[in-house]
Amino acid sequence: MSDFAFEHGAKRREQGYTPAMIVNESRILQVSIFETLQKNLHIIDTTLLMGNIMTIADEVDSQLAQAMSGYLVEAKQDEESVDA
Repeated sequence: MSDFAFEHGAKRREQGYTPAMIVNESRILQVSIFETLQKNLHIIDTTLLMGNIMTIADEVDSQLAQAMSGYLVEAKQDEESVDA
């Protein structure tokens, strides 16, 4: 588990982000990564490319899931402090 991704989600909650905004942030990251790969295809060893792309996409998704966990924990703490 990435503490940074978890903290990122909690911080985004504090900053007023919605869950949809966090998902969009992740989508923008993936688009940026794949655009960079596309621009550099002429210097990339394409025999390893597909496996690496799958690894990158899986890791970005994992980081998103962990960020959402941090977001939800922060939201629950906010609710509990209001109820107290």
